[in-house]
Amino acid sequence: MRGYTPVIKNLALDKLSGITLGTYYLERFIGHGKIGPTFLAHSDANNATTTYLLQLLDGPLYATSKDHEVHLERFQYLASQIATLKHPYILPLIDFGVFRGFPYLVSPHIPLRSLRTRIDKNGALNTFTVGRYLDQIATALEYAHEHAVLHGSLSVDTIFIRLDGQLVVANVVVRNLLEPDTQD
Repeated sequence: MRGYTPVIKNLALDKLSGITLGTYYLERFIGHGKIGPTFLAHSDANNATTTYLLQLLDGPLYATSKDHEVHLERFQYLASQIATLKHPYILPLIDFGVFRGFPYLVSPHIPLRSLRTRIDKNGALNTFTVGRYLDQIATALEYAHEHAVLHGSLSVDTIFIRLDGQLVVANVVVRNLLEPDTQD
């Protein structure tokens, strides 16, 4: 990405476990993907404990606090657009915010495995399955585009399979959330 310098990789991510971001308690660090670290989190809001995935976005390092402020405002705007998407083949964004200057996204924690894991474990997909998956992906992307939301980097790492065999596209436009605003 143009103008992108990873920042979060320098943090002691294991030390973030046990802290609270808004209403989310970070239970444990799960892994560090292309967009930043992911944590298993839970919330006791509404008198019920629910488990979530919380991703801190590793965004650009800005020269001025004003540039950073503009980036965070852009994040809030784009995340609010993403959160309106309600489609069976798009992993929902249920909350978002900023923690110590780092934007974060919250999605439900549901049993999923990546399409990459499925292919690595079981080999190539048969023609029928490929056709079914392509139809689900196209349906999800068409819905997002109809709502003026573009997908980010779509790959076998951002497409997941639910236990019922249906696909879920994750990280919709997350890449755009990380890009510095280049408009003057």
